[in-house]
Amino acid sequence: MTKILGKSVATAEQMANYVLSKNPNPRIEIPILALAKLYLIAGEIEGVRGDLEFARSCHETGNFGFKGTVTPDQKNFCGHGTTSSTNKGSYFPDEFYSVLVQMQHAKGYATAEPLNYECLDTRYKYVKLGSAPNMEDMGGKWAVPGYDTKKYTSLEAANAAKDSYGYKIVNILNEILSVGTEEADKPEDEKKETPKEDAKPLAGKKICIDAGHYGKYNRCPSNPAYYESDMTWKLHLLQKKYLEQLGAEVITTRPNQATDLALHARGTAARNCDLFISDHSNAVGSYMNELVDYVAVYHLTADTTTECDDISKTIAKALAPAIADVMGTKQGYKILTRQADYDRNSDGIMNDNYYGVLHGARTVETPGLILEHSFHTNSTTVNWLLDDANLDRLARAEAQVIAKYFSGIGVEVNKDTDVPYCIRVANVPEGDVLNIRKEPNASAEKTGELAYNNPNKFTIVAEQNGWGKLKSGIGWINLKYSVKV
Repeated sequence: MTKILGKSVATAEQMANYVLSKNPNPRIEIPILALAKLYLIAGEIEGVRGDLEFARSCHETGNFGFKGTVTPDQKNFCGHGTTSSTNKGSYFPDEFYSVLVQMQHAKGYATAEPLNYECLDTRYKYVKLGSAPNMEDMGGKWAVPGYDTKKYTSLEAANAAKDSYGYKIVNILNEILSVGTEEADKPEDEKKETPKEDAKPLAGKKICIDAGHYGKYNRCPSNPAYYESDMTWKLHLLQKKYLEQLGAEVITTRPNQATDLALHARGTAARNCDLFISDHSNAVGSYMNELVDYVAVYHLTADTTTECDDISKTIAKALAPAIADVMGTKQGYKILTRQADYDRNSDGIMNDNYYGVLHGARTVETPGLILEHSFHTNSTTVNWLLDDANLDRLARAEAQVIAKYFSGIGVEVNKDTDVPYCIRVANVPEGDVLNIRKEPNASAEKTGELAYNNPNKFTIVAEQNGWGKLKSGIGWINLKYSVKV
């Protein structure tokens, strides 16, 4: 049987090439390889096999041909909410949102364990949690009736013949996994060199990071300790550290925090780079507003003459939810772009970027992003960003997403921390519990729990990917729900 939870086996390239072998012109707005990478990233967020869910989408959409009830403009790749031939089902704002909803819906069927990320799935409440841990169990659940009624008298008969909904999806996955296996049949001197196991995922990549402001700039209206320029300087150095740990060559736009540079020049500094990032925190004006806290990631405007805009948009869709998850923003995230209201490069086409740094990055054909790390006009955000430990967690999470995009594999960036140290339970909703897991991930077996109001101190003896190992040996806790003491 094929578990829905777990790590993907297929690569994004195998997934994309499978689709192109069936349908050379998929009816989607981003490259099929970019979409495949989003499945792997979203799958890791919820502990679901992204390659298996991609196979489901191939089945549901006819390899992204959309010849059924659902249409391409819905960005609905799994028949979400499509309960009849006249009900088109759900519409989604972007591809990553759609894929993450699909992962959450699948996880609901697979387990009663809670979601790792804020629930975006409007139909999650209708799922009988844990009722289908294997894809082969999905007939009659995700798809009703889940078998060809002209061929079989019952779902049981179709299952026995391994010809029901879930089995068909597993067959597609097996086809995906077979893509590229012809390499093994080549003569030894024609085979590609196998990468070393210790090869770093960003080896050969060059990334340019821009600390968004210089000097002492953009002070919080209510907290004189916070300057946007201070935060972005610290954050971009941490990003540099972790991206380099993953094998990337990293350059920065400023030699020091005191140096001012023109916007366009900062963007063009990314010439010959694989990615440009400009770090910021946002503001609603010169006053505090405790209701606004969303994360915003701006990508390049659409441009049919280059691929850098597509890469920019795809990475934005992966980074935005990851940042919002680490920061715990109440309003989540937004993925945005802004076009200039005039022809900035005088080529007669109105497709230029409004923001100078992104215009500069586009000029040198480098995928560019502006990361707005919530709002420094929100006191909760300001206090969070003033904590250097939080900036470290943020930089690690961002580095991992970037590495995942470029390499297609999940990676962990470990912080050099001084352990052991003591923590108390914090940030757990009243009446809820902090789960203890056998391994440092939310899909691992639960070995215990700590109440939201537990007053005791606990010793952490190791850290891994945002999780802390308890000295007692009972397991690991998510450090997002703790505070050092």
